[in-house]
Amino acid sequence: MFVGRNFELEQLNKLYSREGFQLIILYGRRKVGKSSLIKEFIKDKYSLYYGLDENTEEASMENFHKLICNFFNLDEESPPANSWEDCLKTIADNSGNKKLVLVLEELSYIDQNTPLFLSQLKKAIEIFFKKSQIFLIISGSANGFMEKTFLNPKSSLYGLQTAQFKIEPFSFFECSQFFPHLSIEEKVIYYSTLGGIPQYLIQFDYSKDYESNLMEFILNKSSYLYNEPENYLKAQIEDLNFANRILSLLSKGDYNLERFHNKKVTTGEDLTLMIKKLENLNIISRRRSVGKSIVSPWTFNRLEDNFFRFWYRFVYKNRGLIDMNMISYLIQNKIRRDLNSHIGYVFEEISMEFLKRLNAEYKLPFVFETIGSWIGYNPTLRKPSQLDIVATSYDKVIVGECKWSQSLTSLEVLENLVKKSETLKYKNKYYCLFSKAGYEQKVYDYVKNKDNFFIFTLQDLDIF
Repeated sequence: MFVGRNFELEQLNKLYSREGFQLIILYGRRKVGKSSLIKEFIKDKYSLYYGLDENTEEASMENFHKLICNFFNLDEESPPANSWEDCLKTIADNSGNKKLVLVLEELSYIDQNTPLFLSQLKKAIEIFFKKSQIFLIISGSANGFMEKTFLNPKSSLYGLQTAQFKIEPFSFFECSQFFPHLSIEEKVIYYSTLGGIPQYLIQFDYSKDYESNLMEFILNKSSYLYNEPENYLKAQIEDLNFANRILSLLSKGDYNLERFHNKKVTTGEDLTLMIKKLENLNIISRRRSVGKSIVSPWTFNRLEDNFFRFWYRFVYKNRGLIDMNMISYLIQNKIRRDLNSHIGYVFEEISMEFLKRLNAEYKLPFVFETIGSWIGYNPTLRKPSQLDIVATSYDKVIVGECKWSQSLTSLEVLENLVKKSETLKYKNKYYCLFSKAGYEQKVYDYVKNKDNFFIFTLQDLDIF
């Protein structure tokens, strides 16, 4: 079942309708659904699909040549195949004026195994493809290679593309399509656990309850997800232990990694290089606080992948219990205890996404241009504090707080939000609360006749 990616499919089909040669760069982290998107796009089109692999250059070229000959019904001995250029020329010669979608997938592998490919690809595009009707899609994982090769002005291939798409993990509202029959609370819980990577989302059986899914598909040593984060990182990062320590720290919340106590790793790589590697893999990000404030706010690092955050918080340090088959103990005494704290962190992102959708539909008091969080020393409170949501536009700001708790949100929470926001320098301030459990009556009474206060319940998020 193919889900989502409506924008990407619409744009690809618009580009496909154009005359002449087109080069599309499509990249994103592994397992994000690039292959599924491409296959959905080409399912009703005349297309030739080739996925590069970790073979030697000679073996890869031979496989490509055989695929081309089979596709065009050619004698394998007839067209030459002494180079990648020969293979690409054969495609151009035999496609004629017919629209052909040519897919070259997982180009990330060529960096080590096929060093001649890039220069010969450039030559083929400029000499053979430019006058053709070939619709060339080049796909690869976003580990820095695709950006460096095609989107960096210093690269010889820069500027050849017609368009580029970075395929992002699904948002919460897109993920909801995987489990439409679940309640909004269950959707938040599953999204907080698995995140927006399609390959992770399809592992669960949503006819079962949440804890049964945890036991079978994450805490089971034979399951695909049990050791997925480390398996994903092993091929990319040499010092896995150091990466594990960083991600374990970030699994409990945002943190300024520049303050991390260990500045060196055993291989000699410094902290800055390790952070850059994790950023290139789209696992963590560096964020700046949003909003104009009395004092300078802090920058912070965030673990972006919800499943990695869940795994490093609940699985990574508890594998000893799993080895002893104490799964029930782990769920009852650790996961149940801290799950709300974990979800609360993700609930902030979901609430921001909800506001973005309202913003796009002009359903807020003003159109904000930036949205994020604010973290820093708050002179009003005389201590560090955080504003979960800050959405700004010139002299206006929306300040929000998110509560994932079993208890009704009190008026004190709203009053504290107003006090914390005094550090922000804006003429017009609006306030919003998001609450899983709802609100005490005093909150409803307080905001009843005020046009700059908004309160949302979990059910409000179920409208999209």
